[in-house]
Amino acid sequence: MIPNVLKSVKLTELKLEDIKEDARYSFSYPADPSVLFESVKKRGVISPVWVTPSSTDGAFNLIHGFRRITAARKFQIETIMALVFEDHDPFELFLLGVEENAVSRVLNQVELSFIVSAAVENFGKSFNELAEVLFPILGLSKSKNIYDRLLDLARFGPASHALIAKLKMPLGATVPLAGFGADDRELICLWLTKNNFGLSKSVKLIEIVSEICGIEKISANAVINDAEAKTPVDIDPPQRAEKLFNNIMSRRNPTLADMQARFASNVKDLKLPAGVTVIPPKNFEGKSLDFVIKAGDARKAVDNARAISEAGKAKLSKLFDWI
Repeated sequence: MIPNVLKSVKLTELKLEDIKEDARYSFSYPADPSVLFESVKKRGVISPVWVTPSSTDGAFNLIHGFRRITAARKFQIETIMALVFEDHDPFELFLLGVEENAVSRVLNQVELSFIVSAAVENFGKSFNELAEVLFPILGLSKSKNIYDRLLDLARFGPASHALIAKLKMPLGATVPLAGFGADDRELICLWLTKNNFGLSKSVKLIEIVSEICGIEKISANAVINDAEAKTPVDIDPPQRAEKLFNNIMSRRNPTLADMQARFASNVKDLKLPAGVTVIPPKNFEGKSLDFVIKAGDARKAVDNARAISEAGKAKLSKLFDWI
């Protein structure tokens, strides 16, 4: 999208060796390049990149099309079509590049943070200036709170950025991460990524680990190591992730942990056959249990049901002692 008000823009063919990346204009978060690479391999670079003349060595500074340049260099393409912008305000070109990206795809929170940070650090812009000219392009409300959160997010490390981008984490969910030290923040994000907890559980674990660290005055590393030590390693990854999650939650809520242990002990005392499973309500917030019977035939189903009734009222009553 190139507004008509821009002047001195010309389309020309340039040698790749004459184009240098200008880091002030790079804000896209690394993505899977395979689709773009395949397209460039088959068809070359179709859309022109954007450049400005360098004021020092006669070369050109790249301001838009960083992924296309990377792909072109990978396949040793020697020349590329480029839009050359002459005599333009650098920040106006920055806004133009942001708008071009914003209208063509959805920018993730990490990219939004990079954009706001670049506008502040590379172009010296204030919140009030950005709220008027940049935030509308990004679809952001003119909120100082959002501005501050995005600047915090931009300062996170690569593991944190990778997790946030992968899970498409909302900006509000990243706030507890800002409370960790840099090392702890990277460690917990690496751990969450490794165990594939998903968005909702990752957000919950970040909140709970932060609470535990504050209450017990310990590091996130200590909390994670304790949960790891209590969790078997020779089980399926999804099952292990569930146990890790429960171990962290139990540490934050010892009462719940005690209830879970007592319930497990009472179920064990029933000596039910393997085909019978007793499931309590989530977090024991309810007044009913589920008895699940698995059987390969009618006789086995009857036997399993009989085992429940023969367990005795006294032992069965203990299963409901949380009510």
